This record gives sequence, C-alpha cells and structure tokens, in this order.
Amino acid sequence: MIEVKFIQSNGEQCVVLTEPVGSLMQLALANNVGSILGDCGGTCGCGTCQVHVDEHWIARLPSIADDEADMLSLSENLTPQSRLACQIKLKPDLDGLTVRVPEVQG
Repeated sequence: MIEVKFIQSNGEQCVVLTEPVGSLMQLALANNVGSILGDCGGTCGCGTCQVHVDEHWIARLPSIADDEADMLSLSENLTPQSRLACQIKLKPDLDGLTVRVPEVQG
C-alpha cells in the first residue's frame, strides 16, 4: 500500500491509502477529491485533472511528455510543479506523494 495526500485550495486534506495501480487521476475520482474532474477520462486531452506536485516529489516523477506540456500550457493555474494527474502512474516509490489541487480546473 502507498499513501497519497491531496491538499485542496482551502487547505482541506484528503489522505488515501491505496494499492500502487492506475493513475493519480483515477485515485482522485474514486475518492471524490474535489476539483479533479478528469473530463477526458485520462487521455491527456482536457487538463481538468491538474495538480501541483509538492517540490519534494516533482523530481521523482518521470519527465513531462510533450502532449502533457502542451495541455498544461493552456491552463490559468500553471506552475513549475504543474502536472496532469492522469499522467502520474501510481508506483510503490510514490509512497507519501503530496499534491495540491487548484480551485478551478481548465
């Protein structure tokens, strides 16, 4: 099992224990994490699952792909730690991952 922490824009936290399978977006949707919409179903086609990865974790993720970077470039909430949750695959080495969820997606 791994632990993932979602921090909402209002400071509310949702800590989820899960098997390391699927994507961060799937985990967020299954646990009703607010502001994660996943309108495209995880195809990297909408940008409605953006998260801001804690600085401690950003270097541990695979490099951002061109299609993800292109989608994120359309966001009003873009930061150096921005990633799409649908592109973050849950793995054992992500135990303790912390992400912040923007108030508004898109």
